[in-house]
Amino acid sequence: MPWSGHVLVATALFAAAGFCTGPLFSALLASRERYAPAAVRTQVFTLGAGLKSTFAAAGAAGAGALGGLGASPLLLGTAAVVGRVLLTGRRTRGTGPESAPTAARNVQPAPVDTPSDSSEKGHL
Repeated sequence: MPWSGHVLVATALFAAAGFCTGPLFSALLASRERYAPAAVRTQVFTLGAGLKSTFAAAGAAGAGALGGLGASPLLLGTAAVVGRVLLTGRRTRGTGPESAPTAARNVQPAPVDTPSDSSEKGHL
């Protein structure tokens, strides 16, 4: 509530945050359904839910431990970590030359015919 100043404003902000996470959660569930093999789908959903809860709890514990620093350092630190993760590291599939098919990577440009001596330059 420190930024809102009123409980109704804080409630509206929490509702907006929850509304924004809805599409992300829907995409998460849809991707698990689409890409998990049928034989292990239950395990994928269970493990995914467990990992999500574990990391949410770890994040809350970390924020609680660092809460004495204030909101600004926590937000800046989180932005720095997320930015570093998103802006460095490996690329996504299909964006670099390594994703090109093998045949396309081995194609050499066709040689260009050039006249070998000056007497051939004037003749077509």
